[in-house]
Amino acid sequence: MTESPLLLNETDLTLSPFGGVKLRVPGSFEIPLAAQLAFERGFSAVVAMGLVLEGQTPHFDYVCQGVTQGVMDVSLKFSSPIGFGVLMCNTLDQAIARSGRPGSVEDKGYDSAVAAIKLLQLKEG
Repeated sequence: MTESPLLLNETDLTLSPFGGVKLRVPGSFEIPLAAQLAFERGFSAVVAMGLVLEGQTPHFDYVCQGVTQGVMDVSLKFSSPIGFGVLMCNTLDQAIARSGRPGSVEDKGYDSAVAAIKLLQLKEG
């Protein structure tokens, strides 16, 4: 079964403008399991969106490592693309600069969606 990509971010469950699904997860650490559930339900690609802000403890490092490795493990397990749009920033200003908002210098969400689509096209040949 092929469906539109599942977007995982911290918004309510809604249809996205291009027909995919947005699913709210409690935090970035939960993104890999949500991606796995999406693939188990028949989705063909995932765009994982989230933000991990550095604090004053090593928690930041553990979460960043866990999310990154978890997303990679799920992608390889299912041989399916996950666009990785989880920002890992030292400050909120850095995150906003990469958010795609007016005046930002980058749009990592867009970049991640494009990456997932290109890999899906490569997979489906």
